[in-house]
Amino acid sequence: MEPAAVDLSFWAIAKVVLSAGVVSAVVTVALNWANEVRKERRSASFLALQVATLLENYAANCADKLRSHALAYDTVGHAGQWMAGIPPLDAFPSDEGAWKYLEPGLCERCFGLRANLRASERDLHEIYEFDEERGADLHANLVRKNALDAITLGRDLRSKYGYPQFSHYEAIKDTLDYAIRGFPDPRPNREISG
Repeated sequence: MEPAAVDLSFWAIAKVVLSAGVVSAVVTVALNWANEVRKERRSASFLALQVATLLENYAANCADKLRSHALAYDTVGHAGQWMAGIPPLDAFPSDEGAWKYLEPGLCERCFGLRANLRASERDLHEIYEFDEERGADLHANLVRKNALDAITLGRDLRSKYGYPQFSHYEAIKDTLDYAIRGFPDPRPNREISG
């Protein structure tokens, strides 16, 4: 039996080279795309953890201030400290590339929280201007609502991206729930999430 003849014509070789080139290009594009998607997910995941930690620290800071305020309230100012202003939230990470990969609903809530904090500053001035007698109580409840929103958003970011719940989540949430129980709501049209 004779070996089969191999066609070494230009067109036969061109067909093999072109088909191999197309397959190689498709595989390369697919691998690059998969790698890019993995990078985007890692970026979004890391950003979510950074923002969650920042929000949890903010809520813990608010809880400390509320405990001190509650002590001042209970002792008529002889112990603890009355709150002054809305506690500031540290700046969010500025990695613009990662923000666009964060789940849109969570991203909107992050930016919305910052807007709510600015609105709280304006509300605070009106609270003391129009209701000085209950101002401290209304002020404390405003801080409490912001802190609850922050820690709930931190919990949701961790949950969405597969991170374990913040170890002090329950303790801080309990403090926020307990510290100002019974104080009137300064913004009755807003719901407390969580």
